[in-house]
Amino acid sequence: GTGKSTLTAGAVAAGLDVLAEDLCWVDLSPPAPRAFRLYDSIKLTPEGLARFAAAARLAGHAEPFAKPTARLPAAASPSAPLTALFCLAGRFAATPSARPLAKARAFALLAPSTLFLMRTAGREAAARLRRLVEALPAFELVPGGDPAETARFALHLAREGAA
Repeated sequence: GTGKSTLTAGAVAAGLDVLAEDLCWVDLSPPAPRAFRLYDSIKLTPEGLARFAAAARLAGHAEPFAKPTARLPAAASPSAPLTALFCLAGRFAATPSARPLAKARAFALLAPSTLFLMRTAGREAAARLRRLVEALPAFELVPGGDPAETARFALHLAREGAA
């Protein structure tokens, strides 16, 4: 409910190569963390479909499940380097904005879902998440009214933050 799927549809609409909507594997091996695609589906909500045409276009290829599900376009590569972490603010504004997050706050925001998904290896997952958070700049992202604009904004910020 924070806008991950809508932002993903916006990134596709902006012409960005999207690895995953919600879940990916992260390799922390040097020289830098890399994300790997695990699956290519995207969950869409009726609100997202109504608010953003690119989400509706993705749903044009949706499979008939209770919640609209579509396939992400094929990625140019099954992996990509990570340059920043974004935690969605849970609110929206007319234009996108972001502020740097303290490492402890980023960990606190990412830990509940990460530890839930990796519940059979909680201590190991927490240690890996801590290493990831320490390795990258983190931001709280407030999505704007146009998900494609928000995706471009986040990409620019990730590149700038990694420089």
